[in-house]
Amino acid sequence: MKKLIAISVIMAAACPVLQAQSSNTQAAMKHLRGSLGDKRSINMVLTVLRATGDKHLLPLFTAVSRSADKKRRLFAVSALPEIGDKASAPVLLERLRKDPLMAVRSEALIRLLDLKAISDEQLIEVLKTSDDGIQCIAARELVRRGRGMEAEKTLRTLTFVTDLSTACMARVSLLSLGYNEQLDELKKTFADPNTPQEVKALVLYQIAEDKVVLGMDLVRMMTRSKSSRLRLAAYRAIKEISPRASAELADAIGKSTRTGIRVRLLKLLADRSDSSLFLVQISKGKDVIADLARFELLRIKGGDRAAGAVAQVVKSGHPIVIDYVLSRANEDIKKRPDKSAYYAISLAEYIRSVEPFPKAMGADHQRAAVAATLLGDLGTPEALGLLRKILSGRYNGVTRATAAGLLRSTNRAVCDIAAPLLRNPYREIAMDAAFTMGRFADRRAAPMLRTTLDHPQRYSSAVTALCAWYLLKIEKATQKAGQDLAKVIR
Repeated sequence: MKKLIAISVIMAAACPVLQAQSSNTQAAMKHLRGSLGDKRSINMVLTVLRATGDKHLLPLFTAVSRSADKKRRLFAVSALPEIGDKASAPVLLERLRKDPLMAVRSEALIRLLDLKAISDEQLIEVLKTSDDGIQCIAARELVRRGRGMEAEKTLRTLTFVTDLSTACMARVSLLSLGYNEQLDELKKTFADPNTPQEVKALVLYQIAEDKVVLGMDLVRMMTRSKSSRLRLAAYRAIKEISPRASAELADAIGKSTRTGIRVRLLKLLADRSDSSLFLVQISKGKDVIADLARFELLRIKGGDRAAGAVAQVVKSGHPIVIDYVLSRANEDIKKRPDKSAYYAISLAEYIRSVEPFPKAMGADHQRAAVAATLLGDLGTPEALGLLRKILSGRYNGVTRATAAGLLRSTNRAVCDIAAPLLRNPYREIAMDAAFTMGRFADRRAAPMLRTTLDHPQRYSSAVTALCAWYLLKIEKATQKAGQDLAKVIR
């Protein structure tokens, strides 16, 4: 009898929780069904759901990829790998084979290649597609896989098509097979003043990606281009195919006078395994490029010297230099978290340096948000402590950027930093906190998410859709939700 009483007491206590869970799930599903069924909101809702990257959305985006709306099919095909990774391959292959819109087929092929989820035999099958662009992509990939003999006939045919980009891509693939006669035609194309920059950039990109050594003459032509975009593309190719790449990159850094170009060239140089001696030479200078070179020489080992080097670089405040540091910090925190603690203070200093009272949030605030994300991902006691301290400040551009940065952190520990912000009087900060916690299915965010969802007229469809999905996540209902929402799509 005592056991029965105890069980009844437990059940009674659990009932309000179960009722709340059921209520949240029902409200969220009702809202999402209505939003996905409304042509005014469906596109925004799909965009927001895609950004969550939730694998349980795979059935929904599969349904969208088969919908009547061609633009949504294209959107879904580009989103599927982000959501389902290789589990999306069968749907992508279906779209590649069956979609009536060639743009969708082309996107499906590109995504399958990114996933490494299409076989040589399937690529040979794609060569029979009527679209020149799709044929060219498949043929190029076969060449890269050492199956150039199967692609050669198609590539030769494609060199005569009217679309210049496709014809040039085919010529570069033939060049990579050793057919030198293609070089003369490509040189003529590059020498023609009417050839669009986009075509030249595409050729240079392909030479770099496919390591087409026979394309060096084309690359050299573009190192003298008036276009900085083409010069940088040419040096990216040099990095991949020149036996003297590091020396050439160092020489180009020395000759250039534009900080932006020099920073990008330094990145190309530093990414090479034989760059150390050249970086040492560059580091003897007295400008921000020398500072970056010193940073590169110290960043992998970490420690106090690396901390000093990154602090010196960040002090410049130059947008391209800051982007460089944020990019390197992201790489290092992912690959070498145990050697990356030294970034924390400089990242926090940069966040504090942005305009606190801007007329509008700008690019610097976006960079500050990225820095906040990296502090969260770093996750050391110092990094998390710095985030807490910044967020304890008054409402301004600094705290707004930092709260927004929490949204993208991959470290669940940021939920404890976000939780106090749920009570922030400024709705923007509180909502960022709720979304941060909702992404990790932290139940503490449920009341705010539900309150927002209950007043959809006050908020954008993006905000309410995210509230709905995160409520479902908190209630562990996303798997069934993804399957049920797929039935709404037409």
